[in-house]
Formats: sequence, C-alpha cells, structure tokens
Amino acid sequence: MKKFKRLAIYPLLLVTRGKQMKNIGIVVMLILLVGILATQAQETAWQTVSIPGLCTFQIPPTVEILKGTYKRINEQLQKMIFEIDVSPDRVVAQPKGINDLDPVALKKYCRIIVETRRGTKGDYAKLDEPLLVSEAELKELDKEFNNQFEQLGATLDAKGVKMTILSWQPAKITRVNGVDALVHTYTRSINDAPSVLVVLSNAR
Repeated sequence: MKKFKRLAIYPLLLVTRGKQMKNIGIVVMLILLVGILATQAQETAWQTVSIPGLCTFQIPPTVEILKGTYKRINEQLQKMIFEIDVSPDRVVAQPKGINDLDPVALKKYCRIIVETRRGTKGDYAKLDEPLLVSEAELKELDKEFNNQFEQLGATLDAKGVKMTILSWQPAKITRVNGVDALVHTYTRSINDAPSVLVVLSNAR
C-alpha cells in the first residue's frame, strides 16, 4: 500500500502534466462554491498558470492569483485560526478583485489551490506509477482523513468557529493526464454560511 502522509485540510482540479521531477509530491486542491462563478471559456481565453518543472493549470478570467497584502493577511489568518504554516510552494486562485479588496468580489467564494510538498528520495512514487490501493485500504485512508477532520473541527470549535460537514463521499483513485491521485470529496459549511463543495486530490 502506498503511504500517504497527513494531509493539510485547509481550505483542487484542472491540471496538465508537467516535467516529471523525482522526490516531489504534488497536492492539488480545489474548493468550489456551487453556482458562484459562471463559465466564460467561450468568451475569453483562460489564463495558464505554470509551476516550473511540475505542472500547468488554467484559470478562467473570473479569478486571479492570490498575491500582495491580501495574501499576507490570508496566511496570517491560516496560522492563527487553523494553526497552519502556509507552504511557500503554494499557488492560490480566487475570485477576481479580492486582491484589491473589491467588496463585490469579497462576497464570492471560490478557491483553486495547488501546493507542492518536497521530500527526500523514496518519499514519493513517480508520477506515472499507478496507485495500487485496495478497497479495504481506501476505506482505511477515508477513515484516517475523517479523523483528521474531527480533530480540525475540535480545533476550530475551541476558537469559536463552527465547521459542519454536510456530505461526504468515499475516497477514490482518479487518473488525470496519466497521473493517479487519491481524491476526497465533501461538502461543508463554516458558521452556517452557504455550503461549499470541496475536492481534495493528492498525487504522490
């Protein structure tokens, strides 16, 4: 069974295959608020975002890459509320206008997050190697992931943040552009806000 290190559950998946690099794990995460952004691919060309040596992915003109002052504020909140030190190898796309604190954009919620975790030789399988995971092992991984969420929920609750899991789909293996990924999908709500569909895809 392939080993999967503990996943970061903060707040996945339009990825094209990049150059293969050894000893690098790629975590690709996507958060979508259903119905928040209309598809405009027919009208305007999507922007291609490149992570050198790893992958490229495309974002529609309705989103932008997180940067500047808002990025610094976001990372501080991640550390203070979620107790997470944000990796420098992390690219986040969000509704266009948030970087400029546009009040209209701030009312929308969508995140496309691509994060890379680097390890030593042997930590990760090659990207083109299939993930041979049995149904029993998938159930075990799903249970472990669920336990992580329970711990996260307890941490948030202690900070006065209510996280409710509204639906949960069993873990599965999905192949994208020749790369297998472990996928977790669920719907959640924070402080009774509108529900958010979350898809976490972990390619090792």
